[in-house]
Amino acid sequence: MKRVQLFFFLFALASAQKVIFGYNATSALGNPLRGYVGYYPQSAANNKRFPNSMEYSYFGLGDLMTGENTYNWKSLEDALVYVKSVGKQLIMRPYISYPDTGTSMPTFLTQNCGSTCVTMISYSDYGGGLIPDWKNPRMTSAMTNFIAALGAKYDGDQRLALVQVGLLGYWGEWHT
Repeated sequence: MKRVQLFFFLFALASAQKVIFGYNATSALGNPLRGYVGYYPQSAANNKRFPNSMEYSYFGLGDLMTGENTYNWKSLEDALVYVKSVGKQLIMRPYISYPDTGTSMPTFLTQNCGSTCVTMISYSDYGGGLIPDWKNPRMTSAMTNFIAALGAKYDGDQRLALVQVGLLGYWGEWHT
């Protein structure tokens, strides 16, 4: 039995070496939705640096959402046009709070809304910034509306590999 196991181990090792040494670094791997991921838009200037089938990018909710049910998809659409032009797909993560970089809060939730405005809370963790009151009903409604609108517009769009469940927490990673 140990000889059989040793044989399969050596066979697997030899096979792995064939794959490693037979790798063609000039073309993308034939594994959609797997492998290296470029970071758009920085990788757009260097799209031939390494083979990859996907590009990754954050999108601020404040850039995408202009009203309770109105949206500006331009930044997302620009990224999708680019990835399609180079034969790739996009991974997107919407966010609101990005520590030490900024907050992308839709202005209609924080300005000219009187007592219904979403309160922004200052924090110092991870370099600091502002984070919204997640329990505010307008905040939860805005996130729900955005998710529904994004799904309605881009469901089945082959340019979009996946949408990471962001929005909530620092970097859209659900910790606050």
